[in-house]
Amino acid sequence: MARKKQDIEITPRMPAVFQPLSHPTLVGKPPEGRDWIHEIKYDGYRFQLAVRAGVATWYTRNGLDWTDKMEAHSSDAEALEDCILDGELCAVGPDGEPNFSALRADLNRRTSGRSVYFVFDILSRGETDLRPYALSTRKKSLQQVLEAAGPGITKRFRYVDRFEGISPADLVKAACRIRLEGVVSKKLGENYKAGRSAAFMKVKCRPGQEVVVGGWKAGRDGRFKGLLTGVYERGSSGTRAR
Repeated sequence: MARKKQDIEITPRMPAVFQPLSHPTLVGKPPEGRDWIHEIKYDGYRFQLAVRAGVATWYTRNGLDWTDKMEAHSSDAEALEDCILDGELCAVGPDGEPNFSALRADLNRRTSGRSVYFVFDILSRGETDLRPYALSTRKKSLQQVLEAAGPGITKRFRYVDRFEGISPADLVKAACRIRLEGVVSKKLGENYKAGRSAAFMKVKCRPGQEVVVGGWKAGRDGRFKGLLTGVYERGSSGTRAR
């Protein structure tokens, strides 16, 4: 009997290198309809995690290898089966809110152990490339992978679930009220596409801000550390940079 096209066992193995990520398109309001799911947008660093034979490799959204900054999370990832995961690393404060400044400081000190990797997608599992399959299929597979790793992984790894029983508009209002970054919306029937897609949208709580780059600063080792920026404010003397 011929195998069906949806039989995921026949798909080829995904190569163990960085895979281009899918990115949301910014919109003014979330889409409606049963074809969509809605999740919290976390304020952190996007990471792709590749696990092969218990060895974890962490890639930034641009494909840079930051494994040396993720020692604690890599240790936990030893419990995962071979997979490639997509998620957001966040430092969560005592109030339960993501703290981007704390996350950046921890990564600079290579002490990211208190941060949480919120996992919202899976690109491969074992021998199977899951990108050609619907988000609904990938979400089920992601849950299975995390649950199979056991409770020891839940301190630093969290599955990102959809919100149900609330309208997309009300979810955005609630997210903004508790000072989260926003909401992302994804089409359940879509496969994983690299780049920006109309099947993956985001609504942000914080408006964009134009900034002025005034210079840069270096650390004690002479390496680039950060940019010096200012914002415009309008006062009695007109618009000025600070």
